Amino acid sequence: MASLFKDFDTKPFTKRKPPSDNSFDTDQELKQLAKIPMNKKFVTEKDDVEATFKKASNAAGVEYPSALVKKLMDDSTGPILKLKKHFNRPRPSALAKKKNMKLESIELKSMNTPSYPSGHSAQGALIGEALADMYPKAADKFRKAGKDISDSRNVARAHYKSDSKFGIDLGKEMYKHYKANMSKSPMTKKPKGAPDWHDSDAPDAKGKFRDLSASGLASWLIKSRRGNLSKIISSLNQQIVFNRKKNPSYASKMRKTQDIVRKRLGKKKDVKS
Repeated sequence: MASLFKDFDTKPFTKRKPPSDNSFDTDQELKQLAKIPMNKKFVTEKDDVEATFKKASNAAGVEYPSALVKKLMDDSTGPILKLKKHFNRPRPSALAKKKNMKLESIELKSMNTPSYPSGHSAQGALIGEALADMYPKAADKFRKAGKDISDSRNVARAHYKSDSKFGIDLGKEMYKHYKANMSKSPMTKKPKGAPDWHDSDAPDAKGKFRDLSASGLASWLIKSRRGNLSKIISSLNQQIVFNRKKNPSYASKMRKTQDIVRKRLGKKKDVKS
């Protein structure tokens, strides 16, 4: 499958140069980083971009689109690395050492590329915007996850703040490119006649759709949605539409759950699924 960003033009971004190594601005950035409290747990958790967004999806009670997130991660790497190599800015710890400035850092395997722009910030913004668009009611959760990923790179002293700012702006522009071309991607094309996606506004699902039996899920949905048949059927329809090809047995369980809900609420099967 072709890259989602094969036509993404990085040339305009090459004009956005970072402060030079010997500039006053860079010295100030290094001093700012030194003042940020270190938090290894936070840094380690947010170093894994995909796991961070999966956790955010679980917290929002929505399905985590793993294939899409992986595709965005994989395909965005090329343009990000191209810009990193173009600017070839040294990491804060390397430059601080050269300047005989004290700057402790949390070393990570993901720190083996040039510093500008921050790849984590770019991918955090890109995926955060993609999931915010997919699940509007959970948009704040996904954007916060992206911001946490970006902030963690400053906490680790892995990036200057200007790296992170540039990365966020780059990620948002990459999302605009992705959105403008998403209709061409088989990964994002909705099946004909499929309903628009409306994410769950029920209490945190925490895997209930996956783990509960059809009967148990029906009971939980009726209670959490206060017997609102329309909301329940809509939520289950989402699961059916997005899983009927990749996970037919799961989609079948959702249909069975719909039938149980209708029976318990005394409603006829008047909503197509």
